[in-house]
Amino acid sequence: MKYFLPILSLIFGNQILLANTFSLAEENLNWNIFDIFTSKNQTYILYDKNSSSLDSISAFLLADDIFKITNYKPEIVTRIKQANGNVIVIGSIHPKFIAFFLNKKDIKTEFENQWKSYLYKTISNPNRKTKNVFIIAGTNIRSTAYDVFNISKKIGASTWYWWADVPVGQSNELFLNQPDYYSNPPLVTYRGIFLNDEDRGLHPWTVKTFEPETGDISPKTYSKIFELLLHLNANTIWPVMHPSTKAFFYYPNNTKMASLYNIVIGTSHAEPMLRNNVNEWDKNKFEGFNYKTNKDHVFKYWETRVKEAKNINTIYTMGMSDVHDSGMEGVIKNIYVVYSGDKVELFVNGTSKGFGKQSKQFLFTFENIKREVGTIKAVNYNTNGKIISKDSKTTAGEPFEIKLTPHTSPTGFSANNADVALVDVEVVDKNGPRCPIDNSLIEFSLKGDATWLGGIAQGPDNYILSKKFPVENGVNRIMIKSGLKTDKINITATSNHLKSAKITLKTRPFITNNGLSTELPNHNLPSNLERGSTPKVPTYTIKRHPVFISHVSVQSNNDAAYNSYDGDELTEWTNDGRISTGQVTYTLAKPSVVTTCVAKLTGWRTKSYPIRILADGEEVYQENTWQSLGYITMPLKQILAKKITIELIGDHIEKDAFDKIVEVDPAKELDLYKNKNATDVKEQLRIVEIEFHESP
Repeated sequence: MKYFLPILSLIFGNQILLANTFSLAEENLNWNIFDIFTSKNQTYILYDKNSSSLDSISAFLLADDIFKITNYKPEIVTRIKQANGNVIVIGSIHPKFIAFFLNKKDIKTEFENQWKSYLYKTISNPNRKTKNVFIIAGTNIRSTAYDVFNISKKIGASTWYWWADVPVGQSNELFLNQPDYYSNPPLVTYRGIFLNDEDRGLHPWTVKTFEPETGDISPKTYSKIFELLLHLNANTIWPVMHPSTKAFFYYPNNTKMASLYNIVIGTSHAEPMLRNNVNEWDKNKFEGFNYKTNKDHVFKYWETRVKEAKNINTIYTMGMSDVHDSGMEGVIKNIYVVYSGDKVELFVNGTSKGFGKQSKQFLFTFENIKREVGTIKAVNYNTNGKIISKDSKTTAGEPFEIKLTPHTSPTGFSANNADVALVDVEVVDKNGPRCPIDNSLIEFSLKGDATWLGGIAQGPDNYILSKKFPVENGVNRIMIKSGLKTDKINITATSNHLKSAKITLKTRPFITNNGLSTELPNHNLPSNLERGSTPKVPTYTIKRHPVFISHVSVQSNNDAAYNSYDGDELTEWTNDGRISTGQVTYTLAKPSVVTTCVAKLTGWRTKSYPIRILADGEEVYQENTWQSLGYITMPLKQILAKKITIELIGDHIEKDAFDKIVEVDPAKELDLYKNKNATDVKEQLRIVEIEFHESP
């Protein structure tokens, strides 16, 4: 059993679109009954031996499909003299081979010149030996194959007969009820799949069960994938590209197999010019993969592949990122550092790049920093220039090995059937830094008196309790629960392309008295007072004070007006859907100079409300509010006022700004991003909570 459908992951375009075919309900068609297999009639399959190898492949696969259904395998011939009775003819419309059966006048010029179209036609008694001929002909080699595999589906053979072991129904007789038909060309020119993350499924399965002789995904596996593509009326593939697998061009027979099946070879967004950079770019030999700084080596690298691929169907991916889609050395970009200090200095490979521009109190921006391989370090200072903290990141090399780091109680791993050890799992390079773009599948084994609690990752059932799951961005974590017996606990981690890792944990005896522990869980745990005693004065500075609201006035839904500042995020105030009523006036407890308005508006992740804010009638703010994950803070022109008015001045704009974030229980929220009717309501102002602030 195979069951590896999920690894065929990304579809080019929006979907795979088949060439348009007839509907069984379509009228005004002359239906022809063609006997494929009966007690009186048996069928030959005829193809042109001088044509493409794909005609031969299609003919033999069609014969296999007929055999699965009837237990009869048609004889396959390459000359009409070898056939008699009923004959299925396979070929392109252009060679003389098909012209023997088809009158040139029967083929419209516009059809003949179409991209990847095909026809079905039944001819009776074309000669003395032949009773009926069913012609399967395409405007080119690949569309002929589509034509053949569509017939396989019509007679009951499944596209997924091999990949998913879908059974085929048996029959003593087989007829094809098919009118003469000319298809339209496909709507999407290049259609296919991207074989991504093969180290999580396809590669381990191939190595263990289908191609152990190569220990890799190579021509034998690709032949099955290419056949599947043709069954799906697809024509293009982006081959596997992770470190666990050798590059597609490493095996010469891979490209030969692609040519046999007439498949177009492309590469993913991270592999320009048909190059698998993970496997083929040698940094030690060629240095940095950067066209600006290493033009000659990069150009030669690409040119060599183009020459190798001159005789196969290809699509060249343009553009460039670094190896495995990482940031490119030499690229100039802004660097952002988050720190709590007063100023931050940035160092790249020991050279200071100055101090960052501070914003939002904690964000420091360093503009136009050139990316270099090496170490980047940020140093955080207080107002007196004293270093508070610092951190650094070092560029990782290629994934090399697995690293296991255990975390247990300082008093040891207790054999009490309850203590838990945490083990960090990392993929690191030869020098030790973690590889932050590696997502390798790791397989674990556990020996000793302990229970496997496992970890979690994106995938089937989140890999709960599984002993095989991936790291994400180069890291993950597992949990082990101790048993009751003092023992050595051995944990081993392996991956197909990485050096394995093994650690041993020793559980210590756990003393009990009549079944009760003699010590509390925190016994002998050290205290950490490195930062000194708790300060006697506040360590923070108050930046703003709330301004209290005395009462509110609205022009609609007056009973719900208090909901807009009641402190309850599950209630709201809304007007009646007319722009003239989209106005709220808040009377403050005392005249104040309001500096900011903080609001949570219904539909916060999708809606942008055009509003203006007035302070005692004077405009202090006008803008479209921005989408957020909750509250927004709007700075106001500072004037002394008693009343603050919020006015809607137009229709809201609808767009989900956080489409990749799924909230835990949106049914209980007011963000409305799953409410399809919310987008249809115009001229509506909806406030969940609002508050005003002044300087201290």
